[in-house]
Amino acid sequence: MEENMITEENNNTGGIWSEYDAYEFTAGEIFSNEYPPQAAIWCNETQTHYIEELEPIEEETEEGEVITTRRWQIKAIPVPTPEELAQKEAERIAMLNLTAADVERAIYKAKGMDFEDVIALIEAQPLSEGQEPQIDIKALKIELKANNFYRGNPYIDIVGTLLGFSKEQLDEFFETNDYTKLLGVNEGVNDGANEGVNNSEAPETPAEEAAPVQDGEPEEVEG
Repeated sequence: MEENMITEENNNTGGIWSEYDAYEFTAGEIFSNEYPPQAAIWCNETQTHYIEELEPIEEETEEGEVITTRRWQIKAIPVPTPEELAQKEAERIAMLNLTAADVERAIYKAKGMDFEDVIALIEAQPLSEGQEPQIDIKALKIELKANNFYRGNPYIDIVGTLLGFSKEQLDEFFETNDYTKLLGVNEGVNDGANEGVNNSEAPETPAEEAAPVQDGEPEEVEG
């Protein structure tokens, strides 16, 4: 591609930059000695291109003097692949974090359990002969003492699966700090308002009312 040569001579005229006011820049263009400020403005506005300095060119004159020419090229910003976007999103989610109180409170509201109950549940898991525990209990107890819980911590998924939480539920919970994201489709929000109420009890049937006495008919009196 032909280079746009900006020399000291034409640069000093002050008119070289005006030639680029309505210029259509394209990826791959190379500017020597200097690049017009309009090129940088165009890159900033489009957010799809950038300017990179290339290796300079050195030329030796007949007198033995070496002249160095600096060069800049407009390049397109690479478009990330779906895999790269997915990886970036996974990294973002992994860095989401909540306090230990946030997590324990959500587990209690969703399952009625605190951290001690979770430990007891894990310890009570039956193991077949020769089977290793799924979770290192001592290591988990240490993790539960942390001030902040990061979504990317593998213990979050292990304990979450044990409690019946899906990966998507855990992602949404860490994104919003909303414990209702941990509830199942058919589970309602219950903060204890209905505690102690037995919905299976039917209301009392009112006693059968006596037949009304018609006007003008005296009651019989046994003699």
